[in-house]
Amino acid sequence: MNNKICIIIGCFKNHKVVNNIYNFIKNITNNFDFYVVNNNIKIHKQIINEYSDNFIVIEGDNSSYEFSGIQKCLDIIDKTKYSLFILGTDALFNHPIEYLDFINLDMIEYSMNNECFIGNIDSFFKNYVIDDFTVNYWIRTSFIFINSNLFKKINYQFITYNYKDIFDEEENIKIKIDQELLNFLKNWLKKDRYKYINNINIKINCIINEWKLTNKLVKHGKIFDYTNIYLLYFHESIITKNNKMILLNNHNYVQYPIITKIEKHNWMEQLKLKNNLLK
Repeated sequence: MNNKICIIIGCFKNHKVVNNIYNFIKNITNNFDFYVVNNNIKIHKQIINEYSDNFIVIEGDNSSYEFSGIQKCLDIIDKTKYSLFILGTDALFNHPIEYLDFINLDMIEYSMNNECFIGNIDSFFKNYVIDDFTVNYWIRTSFIFINSNLFKKINYQFITYNYKDIFDEEENIKIKIDQELLNFLKNWLKKDRYKYINNINIKINCIINEWKLTNKLVKHGKIFDYTNIYLLYFHESIITKNNKMILLNNHNYVQYPIITKIEKHNWMEQLKLKNNLLK
């Protein structure tokens, strides 16, 4: 195995995000393959015309949104060529945090050489039961680093549940799930930003798969919140708000030793640290 990176980005709405990610990674390393999963037939020509020279375009069916698309790509490529998988979607910039500015070559090399997965950790700070597992915290799959040895231990399964695994013929959830959590999901998905979704149940299926992915990976490897990596460097460098953009535009600022400082922190300690650093 070499130090090659596999990048898979699922596209549905904002295909311009692909160029943002490509250009950023290109500034760090040339040793990668970049796959674009097109989940929207309406932008097929744009994807092919704009990206086919630099990227490998895979046609998805959007059956389970980004999860089915990324899994389709994983199923057909030679996964043994890679030391690191970077998976994401065009939802990456739905939030104001500039994820790409959290990364550099040191962080990539750490992910290659350690059985870990890195992303933005969310939590309920409360346990809920779903099917055969408990969810309390998870990493957002809009952008996630997964070490290849770790990914192999779960058979490169980005998606665990197909739609029919969760919903019956009457569109009712058939797996065990805490009612409070189900109510939360339904209310959450009523927000304006989800109005474009035709089938809310498919989105519920994706969210449950997102939770399950973290549940499986954390059994075999270390979880890191990359916001912490940024914030630790930010505070240690005593960067003020006035020159924050100078920092954000310097792609070499996140140093390898910073990650080692949170190696022994569990997910809860990392979230507490992040909250403290944000004060």
